[in-house]
Amino acid sequence: MVGNVFQRWQLAGEAAATVTLGIPLAGAVAQTDIDVAVELSGAALKIPEYRLAFDHINGPVSYNSIEGIRSPNLKAHFYQKPVVVNVLQKADKATQIDMNGRIDMRDVQAWSGQPALDFTEGETDFEATINIRPNTISDLSIRAHLVGVAIDLPAPYGKAKKQP
Repeated sequence: MVGNVFQRWQLAGEAAATVTLGIPLAGAVAQTDIDVAVELSGAALKIPEYRLAFDHINGPVSYNSIEGIRSPNLKAHFYQKPVVVNVLQKADKATQIDMNGRIDMRDVQAWSGQPALDFTEGETDFEATINIRPNTISDLSIRAHLVGVAIDLPAPYGKAKKQP
């Protein structure tokens, strides 16, 4: 259902799980039915292909044969700041991960390695989406109005912290 897109992701920490399996016996025409419900507590996740890491992950993650993977309202820390993460698998089998939180531009500079960000300072709210599509390229999209971030460049490229 999700292909091998999570193959390199690394999850560690405490989890309580309930697993229900419906396995057809010889001669049965029914499909195998899988239902897994996990409650994460203080977990950590590394996503190597995006160089992202999360810790203090708490909340539910579930998977079943019909709907795929879901995780509403996971709480986590990203660069030592709280974020809320929602995971939903769509009918086309793509998995969408939405995240809302706050980020310091020093962390964005370190993550991206973009020299142009050396002119920025401050923190801002952000929304990010990772779309994972089996057997094709996944994508990461980040949106921020940059309120709270100053850009120290001459006009018209500079920006005050209060300006979006």
